[in-house]
Amino acid sequence: MLVDGQVKLPRANAKANMGIAPADRERGIVVRTVAGPAKPETAVRDIERIRDLARARNEVEKLAGEQLGELPAQASHAAAALVRRALRPNLAYDDAETRRREAAKRAQVKDVLLQIKKGEKIVGDGEQITKTHLLIFHALLAAGRASDAEQVRWGGGLFAALVCASMFEFGRRNVRRFRGRSRDVLLLAGVLVAQLVLVRGSLVGADLLHDVLREALPAEIADFVAQALPAAAPFALGSLLVRFLLTSEAALIWTAAFAPLCGLLAGGSLQVAVAALVGGVVAADRIGHAGSKSAVFRAGLFTGLATAVVFSAFALFQGRLFSWETLASATGGVVGGALLIPLLALLFSPVLEAVFGYVTDIELLKLASFNHPVLKDLIVQAPGTYHHAILIGKLVEAAAVEIGANPLLARVGAYYHDIGKGKNPLYFGENQKGENRHDELAPRESAYLILRHVSDGVAIAKAVKLPSKVVDFIPQHHGTRLIGHFFHRAKEEAERRGTPPPVEADFRYLGPRPQTREVALVMIADMVVALSRSLTSAAPEKLKQLVDGGIQAAVAEGQLDECEITLRDLEKTAASFIRSLQLLYARAESGDSGPRLRVLEPELKRA
Repeated sequence: MLVDGQVKLPRANAKANMGIAPADRERGIVVRTVAGPAKPETAVRDIERIRDLARARNEVEKLAGEQLGELPAQASHAAAALVRRALRPNLAYDDAETRRREAAKRAQVKDVLLQIKKGEKIVGDGEQITKTHLLIFHALLAAGRASDAEQVRWGGGLFAALVCASMFEFGRRNVRRFRGRSRDVLLLAGVLVAQLVLVRGSLVGADLLHDVLREALPAEIADFVAQALPAAAPFALGSLLVRFLLTSEAALIWTAAFAPLCGLLAGGSLQVAVAALVGGVVAADRIGHAGSKSAVFRAGLFTGLATAVVFSAFALFQGRLFSWETLASATGGVVGGALLIPLLALLFSPVLEAVFGYVTDIELLKLASFNHPVLKDLIVQAPGTYHHAILIGKLVEAAAVEIGANPLLARVGAYYHDIGKGKNPLYFGENQKGENRHDELAPRESAYLILRHVSDGVAIAKAVKLPSKVVDFIPQHHGTRLIGHFFHRAKEEAERRGTPPPVEADFRYLGPRPQTREVALVMIADMVVALSRSLTSAAPEKLKQLVDGGIQAAVAEGQLDECEITLRDLEKTAASFIRSLQLLYARAESGDSGPRLRVLEPELKRA
């Protein structure tokens, strides 16, 4: 007979009859009533009396055969079925109460402390090892591990801090194009942490995946894959992203800081550190000025091949070059570089662009298309300005290649630097055909209309959501220069009328001055093209005088003081501008009617 109520069984022994340990069988179980009149708890030691529902139903079938044998078979089976359906369990395991009572009992037991003094002998020669000794040994081992782990964490953190601080300080003091702007530092730090987490996760994931593949694949294939998976980790992803968004100098410094940390993270592996260094340098080199997704995959392929060479070189050092392990590592390096790194780069780069305000060459290529709505509007509203922008784009692109700047960014910036002139095109010389509307305006009013094209251009650029790097060309390409023609006109009129002289600030652009070499190139090219309108001969010495005059004017006014362009860069820029202008004039004079000449002819004729 079962006792109505709820049974308290040990948690692990809640099965029927029930696999209860011998000690639990001796102690029995505690039964308490939860429904009906309250009854005191009772201890049931006769565990065999307790049956689960399945066993009880089987016994009903047996008893029906024994006790209802006189009835017809159908009646006997029907009665047994009714009894089986009527059976309900009247004992249930109370897990919450069991846990509560276990916790209460555990709380009543005080910890046993074994105090060992410094220098005290734990076990003597020939002494038998007891459980107490084993407990002491385990406690000492655990304490040592805890102490070692704490030291490892502090040591790793100190090592990382020293490496990052030293590389950053070296770059800030000695690398000309390495800037310590807060946005750049935040990007470098964020990519470093994310890359370390990604590498660690990749190595752990490779181990876990190996355990799964070992059961699903033959042993030889599983071992090959297990060797290839760690080598496929994206060690060079961070270097590629940093170069994609910043400069080659920043990528090199970042890679030099990341490589030893990556090796430390992989268990102090020199091979992993060298793979991260070499792969990162190759990735940063090959991704420079990548203008398409296919270029990103090509950079990844070169990175994978470089990583495979590193693994093969280490295998050669160890005398196991011709082995399945080396082949697996090389294969993993190539696959990881050619597929995994480019896919992750294309996935993360738009996010970093949006968060930090950077722009990649892939995005710049879209803006360089003449089918862009802003350029299509410009060619309709101000065709002279449009052709003027194309001409400057040709000049600055070639010069940017010479000085190591970003040629695509320089060309795109040139295309959009004067889009504000589309608001009042007829007040700018390149759009006028004989009639000059400024002849009927006061000098100050004319200067206002000229200055306004900057604010109009910025408003248009922001309305169509141009990247900030491109928007910067609009105000910076004029810097803080003076609109000299109208200022001197105003000054002469004031002298004739005997009125106070004009305020120079009313005739000066608000700036800022060029902050990058690309903007500086556009400023110089803009000045050169403006001066070329008075040029009477295209002789080389005349072109050299023209270009040198534009550069000297920008330098004399201090317009290039806030960007990182050097005198050597200016010399290369002058030579490049002269070659480009000579080529353009030669094409115009020869009557070449190629597509590019048709675009440039109007500007050349005005020059």
